[in-house]
Amino acid sequence: MTDKKQQWLLTHDSHDLKKGDIYEGVELPLWLAGKAKPLAARTFEVATPDELGKLQADLAEATGKVSELTADNQKLQADLAEAQNQIAELKKKVK
Repeated sequence: MTDKKQQWLLTHDSHDLKKGDIYEGVELPLWLAGKAKPLAARTFEVATPDELGKLQADLAEATGKVSELTADNQKLQADLAEAQNQIAELKKKVK
């Protein structure tokens, strides 16, 4: 068991605490079980201008690949539809 205080966000009213209140303690008491969600410590990551430029270049490259794959997929879908039509016509000829 840790001695570090933790925080929980209440999702339901319970005793004197109301939904949305923050309960703080070493452990969650049984009377709050199922009525609270643990709150995680929030951290923020900030990109430097150099990192931002690299991220934007990576995004542009990925966007280009997505566009290329989308075009390839549309061509394949058209080829598949054409092949299915040919199969349907061949089946008609066999009957």
